Amino acid sequence: MLYNGRTDDELIEASRCGDECAFGTLTDRYRPRMVSYVEMAAGGEIDADSVVQEALMRAYAARYQYRPEGGFSAWLYAIVRNEMYRALGRRRTMPLETAPVETSGDPEEAVLRSERIRELSAALARLPRLQREAISLTRYGELTCEEAARALQTSNGAVRTAIYKGLKTLRKRLNEND
Repeated sequence: MLYNGRTDDELIEASRCGDECAFGTLTDRYRPRMVSYVEMAAGGEIDADSVVQEALMRAYAARYQYRPEGGFSAWLYAIVRNEMYRALGRRRTMPLETAPVETSGDPEEAVLRSERIRELSAALARLPRLQREAISLTRYGELTCEEAARALQTSNGAVRTAIYKGLKTLRKRLNEND
């Protein structure tokens, strides 16, 4: 069956009807963004791939509870977010230096990029929770402000304000380190 061009809601409905490839398409569609979101939101303190895999299994099991009026991406990221906090709650203490490291390409560039990612992760981790989550969902999870608001169960205006204030603070903190 051809899945390209089908909406998330069409794919989830096909999945509910027993088409497991349809849910696989949703997984392929969202996995890279979810991993990026978890890596940045958790500051590299947990295994993002494991968290996303667990969240996708939970989403698959709960696919009959999904309601289209809330939007699939907001529903899925709420599950990922909850799983991330579950993993953070049960993890052993790990240093922030475990933030994602780029290993391909020029070694010098990889080291500089890794340091910048660690700096960004550390600065992001020091933001208030709403600011950190709003930025992570929109920048790394690639959700719209509206989708992020639904995932965070807050207003669109609160998300926009959190992003504005958070990015302003991040710029200031990162420029201080340069």
